[in-house]
Amino acid sequence: MVVGKATWKYGPAAWVAVLASAGASWYGGASFGADLGAVFTPGPRAARVRPYLGVRGSVAVPLVRDLEMSTGLTDALIVPIGIEVRGFADTSLFIEAGYLAFWTQSAANDGSGSGPARLEGAFRSGVYLGAGITHIFGRATPKQTRGDRRDRLTDDVARRPGVARGSLTVGADCGGYYAPPRGVHGRLDRYVFSIESSSTNAAPLLAGGASVRASVSGILDPPSGCGDGTPRKVPLYSRIATAHAEVATVAGGPGEITITTGSPGDTELLLTDDAGTVVDATPLRVRALDRIDIGDVDSTLLLAGISAHERVKLFAGGERAIGGGVARVTGGGVLSASAEQRFGGTCPNSNLEVWLTGTPGAGGWGVAGPGGVNAMRSYTVLAPDAVDAITLAFQGDGKPNGDHRVFVYATLLQGGRPVLSGGCTWSAADPSVQVKSGAFAFATTRVTTFFTLAQAGSFPVTCTVQGGTASAGITLVR
Repeated sequence: MVVGKATWKYGPAAWVAVLASAGASWYGGASFGADLGAVFTPGPRAARVRPYLGVRGSVAVPLVRDLEMSTGLTDALIVPIGIEVRGFADTSLFIEAGYLAFWTQSAANDGSGSGPARLEGAFRSGVYLGAGITHIFGRATPKQTRGDRRDRLTDDVARRPGVARGSLTVGADCGGYYAPPRGVHGRLDRYVFSIESSSTNAAPLLAGGASVRASVSGILDPPSGCGDGTPRKVPLYSRIATAHAEVATVAGGPGEITITTGSPGDTELLLTDDAGTVVDATPLRVRALDRIDIGDVDSTLLLAGISAHERVKLFAGGERAIGGGVARVTGGGVLSASAEQRFGGTCPNSNLEVWLTGTPGAGGWGVAGPGGVNAMRSYTVLAPDAVDAITLAFQGDGKPNGDHRVFVYATLLQGGRPVLSGGCTWSAADPSVQVKSGAFAFATTRVTTFFTLAQAGSFPVTCTVQGGTASAGITLVR
């Protein structure tokens, strides 16, 4: 919902005008936007009907939210083409259509709550159709022609270079963009095959009984104007199978299916009709597991009482592979490990999500796959009183944001090394300071806490390890 917008317009010549705008909007939060553009027309100012072509770039920024907290910048490029019909007095009607392209950013992180979120961008393009009425108001001294004759061209002061007047525009538009389904077109270009977590379907599937989810859908034609795309009239299929059952089999459908792998090899996923004719198909590659990557971690020191989180990536044929169910996770010593299988593998962060917990002491965990492929890592689990220091730091410059919130990072240390933890217990001498510690599902070396400052002033706050002796303080200012 647009709250308000103001536009400045200047016409240096009869065939061109420059426009600059600024305004505010509300869509899940307040945002500020600005744009700059130009309009070109071949017609004279006095013409009742004038075609025009324009180009405009715009940007919108969240006002009361940190960029890292929700959404970031939204950039757009708009190319309109339209026609203006001048009516009575200083009122005109315009109808236009155009192309629009926009780049949006949204916050994404690994769920740990540590550090600023990562901004991920997405590109969309589409078309729109709009119409409206513009009324020019205000007065200006008209230019006199020879013999004191005034005609429409010279008396149209609103459109003369160097004359400034106001205007009010009321209009409406409708637009849409086409976001094609993830996946790839089949070789007959009738259906889209989307293997979970793989946008290209090019990654191999893990051999040896891996389960992989996939979807099959008819190809959509892009919409013309507003609304969604409409399915093409494609031949219907009645059976989903693979060309080589020893390589992979498929169950389910129509729409959502599960592929189960067998021996390494190449095959095709086939859609057939009642007569056995192939309606569409896509290739599948099945490869043996050859490497397990348990990735990097910030620390192998873990505070007792909270879970550490690790991600496991599986490789086959030297490539990131898709599939779950072929590797087994175990814990050792004081460490217990539990795992959640991920069906996909190339687009998300992992094939396996692993959670580790333990009691004080030394331990480790590992992943074992077929063919003797394995990986392991050692951990030390600490009691709270083993933490000997805490470091505190502001997010950014430490100034409150639009909601009067200040964000602080806390890192627990043991012997100068960061400890994976859920943070510390905060206290404030002034009861007006509201503390909101993150509810983390797993440990991190940098825990984010935000404070809401209800009034101006300086407010000391203290962070203490629960069950331990280490503490640290920092002063918040509004």
